[in-house]
Parts: sequence; C-alpha cells; structure tokens
Amino acid sequence: SPFHARDCDWVGRSAIGALYLIDVILLWIAFRRNDRRTAIPRTAAFAVGLPLLYTLERGNLILAGFAAFIVAYGPVTRS
Repeated sequence: SPFHARDCDWVGRSAIGALYLIDVILLWIAFRRNDRRTAIPRTAAFAVGLPLLYTLERGNLILAGFAAFIVAYGPVTRS
C-alpha cells in the first residue's frame, strides 16, 4: 500500500484531522462575522471543496498555513 508508512503514525494522522477541523471552524467564524445568513453554506462549500480536501488527503502544511491566513486576513480577530 502506498499509505503503509502513514498508517502507523497515529500522531500525524490526528494532527492532520485536527488542523482540518480548526480550518473549518475558523472559516465558519470568519464567514459568520461577514454575513450570518450565508455562513453555513459557504463554510460547507470550503470544507468539502477540492482545495481543502486535497490538502487533507495529501497531509500538506497548507492546512496549518491556511489557519494562519484566516486569522491574519479574515475578520476573526477584530477589536
């Protein structure tokens, strides 16, 4: 199996899943602050869309970078 080396790494698999959930939650917060009415459909579209699912399947560091991007450029941290 091409994923044999990744199957025994439960910490890495857990971290990838946790980063994906953090990204989805941050997306929901950012979209909710912009427009409450369309926050859920837009979050669902991003969560099951090709770019985010591709990074989830490949285990890229884009998952961590995307969370930082949402916090830096989104309305997540406003005073």
